[in-house]
Amino acid sequence: MKLNDALGKVDGGLETLLKKIEKQGTDLNPEIDLRIETLNGMLDRDEFIKNFTWDDTKFPRTRSLIDTAATIQERVKKADFDMKSFIDEYSEANAQLNSLQKSKGANFLTTDLSEVIYGKVDKKMFVPEDSKFLVNLLVVVP
Repeated sequence: MKLNDALGKVDGGLETLLKKIEKQGTDLNPEIDLRIETLNGMLDRDEFIKNFTWDDTKFPRTRSLIDTAATIQERVKKADFDMKSFIDEYSEANAQLNSLQKSKGANFLTTDLSEVIYGKVDKKMFVPEDSKFLVNLLVVVP
């Protein structure tokens, strides 16, 4: 009974993690080719299943099935935590990028135009500041 419960938890956790990885991958690149990385190279799902061999170094056959399930569940939890960290870092970097793009591409009401106006236009083009009847007026038309 314990083994059945342990394997149910492992199966559910692993399926959830794999769906998160797949969703994040397709969100980043809709044309992504998800493959499994092994010591023999990158394999697609069918190749991996056909060539599957049990790794006795990571999961010795002498260990009880409950202990093996617990080890796998711990690895799934660590991978899930790493995935959440990755998603959080990506979201934060994406938010910072969007913020920078908004500040760079802001409209003319909120953008400082002094660099554009005074840096590229000759001062002779403007009315002197001590003029009593004329005023400099800048009209921006998008």
